Amino acid sequence: MPISRKRKKTDASPAVATTTPKPVILDNPSWLVPTMVGFFLVGLAWMVMFYLGGSIEPFRTLGNLWSVIVGFGFLGVGFSLATRWR
Repeated sequence: MPISRKRKKTDASPAVATTTPKPVILDNPSWLVPTMVGFFLVGLAWMVMFYLGGSIEPFRTLGNLWSVIVGFGFLGVGFSLATRWR
């Protein structure tokens, strides 16, 4: 079988500018981690103090349901801040 001739390739394609992409900076704000840990600790302390000292003033005034809601509220804010942590 005969072999076909190879064509001469001309470099007619335009030059592609090579640029390096800018790196994405994954940095936390300086206030994020201390605030997140603070909310976790306040929520944990609130829940522990509610269960250990139910007759202490802020817990007696709020009642059982609202004391649990406040404690879990602090923990929930801490978890929502944890989602922003990189």
